[in-house]
Amino acid sequence: MILDIIKLTFLLMLMFSWIYTLIVYYIYYRKYRAELANVFQLLVDHSIIRFEDYFLYEQLGVQGFGYLVSIISMILKGKRIPIDNKRWIEPDAGDLIRKHYDLSWIRGFYRNGYLMGLGFGVGLIYALLDKIGFLS
Repeated sequence: MILDIIKLTFLLMLMFSWIYTLIVYYIYYRKYRAELANVFQLLVDHSIIRFEDYFLYEQLGVQGFGYLVSIISMILKGKRIPIDNKRWIEPDAGDLIRKHYDLSWIRGFYRNGYLMGLGFGVGLIYALLDKIGFLS
């Protein structure tokens, strides 16, 4: 009986943490999507990328937001990013972005993503332990 209450409490906490991280993810999307679009427009204006390079992810909305953030994060870290077989985003694009925008919120976005991944991993381990009968 007490074990069932503990398991139920654990599952509820896990579920609420997933809901919380999804809400925070959506808040980041609502708050920073315009700024992120402006960053990509800056890159287009300086002929670093073309609109078609990120149009699909822009159209995906919330789902594509994380991918766009990861591209900007790699640029800010100074990595050379392939666009296709013949074109690359060079590391100096990060200096251009830093000159015009403060993207310090990306660190918090990734922290939320790590929390989301941790919750998924714990949930997966719990499901596997329950499946093999360890929690029975």
